[in-house]
Amino acid sequence: MIAEVLPLVSREYGIEETPVAQSVTTITTASTEAYKHFVAGILAREEWQHQNAVPRFEQALEYDSTFALALFKLSQAHFESGTRGEVVNDYADKAWELRTRLGIKDGLLLKAWRERLNLRPRDALSTYQAMLARWPDDREVLGALAQLLFYFWYFDEAGEVARRALSLYPDDVIITSVGWSSLVYLGHMEEALASIRAFIARNPTKVNGLEELGRRYLEMGQADSAEVAFRQVLEIDSSNFWAQWGIGNCHYQRGDLNRALETFEHILSRSDLLSGQRVDLMTNLRQSICLSWIHAAAGRFGKALDVFEEAQQLVSDPEYDARVERNRAWLLLRMRRAEEVLLAARALAERDVGRYALAKALENSARALVRLDSLESARRTLQEYLDAAEEWRGSSEYTSHKVSAEIALAEGNAKRALGYLEEMKLYGAPYFQGLLGIEYREDLAHAYRLAGRLDEAAEVLKELLRIHGGHALAHYQLGQILEEMGRTAEAEKEYSTFLRAWADADEGLPQLEYARARLAALRAGS
Repeated sequence: MIAEVLPLVSREYGIEETPVAQSVTTITTASTEAYKHFVAGILAREEWQHQNAVPRFEQALEYDSTFALALFKLSQAHFESGTRGEVVNDYADKAWELRTRLGIKDGLLLKAWRERLNLRPRDALSTYQAMLARWPDDREVLGALAQLLFYFWYFDEAGEVARRALSLYPDDVIITSVGWSSLVYLGHMEEALASIRAFIARNPTKVNGLEELGRRYLEMGQADSAEVAFRQVLEIDSSNFWAQWGIGNCHYQRGDLNRALETFEHILSRSDLLSGQRVDLMTNLRQSICLSWIHAAAGRFGKALDVFEEAQQLVSDPEYDARVERNRAWLLLRMRRAEEVLLAARALAERDVGRYALAKALENSARALVRLDSLESARRTLQEYLDAAEEWRGSSEYTSHKVSAEIALAEGNAKRALGYLEEMKLYGAPYFQGLLGIEYREDLAHAYRLAGRLDEAAEVLKELLRIHGGHALAHYQLGQILEEMGRTAEAEKEYSTFLRAWADADEGLPQLEYARARLAALRAGS
């Protein structure tokens, strides 16, 4: 139709040379089978069902290996499932080599996607802005821009783009997810909940709204309500990965580490998990509750490290390995093995594995130096990190505030530490899961305790236990504070709870020895 109309338009405007319209097969595929699988992959990805999307795109490429758009979408689906590094980049690069087989808009979307993968958010932002000047109401462009801004922690801007996009596409899964998460991290939980419930009312058979509702309840420490939402997801989609993971989180939040462990091991027994999902479920303790953290929460640090060893056998990509190493470093720091973290970070920085790995190595080094009381070196290393990560505004500023707060605590400066911790609220700190949320509250309690504000320190730890009921070490920390406050009966109860939770913890841990000694002393009345 376009080919027939173009000559008429050309003559009307006095254009001598009529432009040639690209055929559909030129910018997609001539294989009907390939296109059928591609469309199925698109539909699955739009519902955030990556286990179904990835194999569909792969099947499309079996029929047509030059299907550039399928290569592009396969790269995105892998990334969104948790996979990083060469797998994601290779598919994007192959699509780029075949970019003449893409339409103009898809070619620009791919350009921005590769800029995002190469950690150049400013370049990607410029590309999206140029696209919006041409296609101001395009759903895919708006969704991709919102995702980019959220991924680099530009929460204000991400929420703004999402609000604009939602006025046009109120039920788009990607846009709604970014919009809801941005609202939460900016401190507007009630507004996010109202929007999620309205989405569910309009789309009762779509699992995405229920998944989000479950996550929000977890962030508020309401495990029972979260589990109801996740169970409703499983009634619609019995194999839904995110709902199963969510139920494991509910058990952890209630302090039932055994059931959480059983749930995670059951999920890992599935044969259909994508590599990114499997590795994240095992090791992503910084941002979520995972298998290694369940062991660590119970004081089984040796087993937690074993999980990392097992996961690293599944990772062959240097950049992905750097992500796993970053999480392992957070665990080692909690085990007071800062020198080991520093050595590993220096070795990582010397490898030619890209800007991401270098930045993470510097972050790990700065935190390890604080633990080793080399505070000036920590400050210098933090500045090196900020220079390497200067385009990643929100996440780099959060890291800067976190490390600066740790330095202030090491110096005994409670006021300065509290200032940095207050700044961290601007980046969603109270709502993060995993060690991001745990360590934020631990540092806040530490700062209050240092300032002599013991009541506030105790309240922070109680809130921590409401959201992370499986984090037994908080009972130990709370016991110490209550004892300082002279509330010995309550302290005794907290030490007892901690010791029960760490009944099969690694022997020789200093927290175990201290809690046993204090509990015995309290029971003896001394």
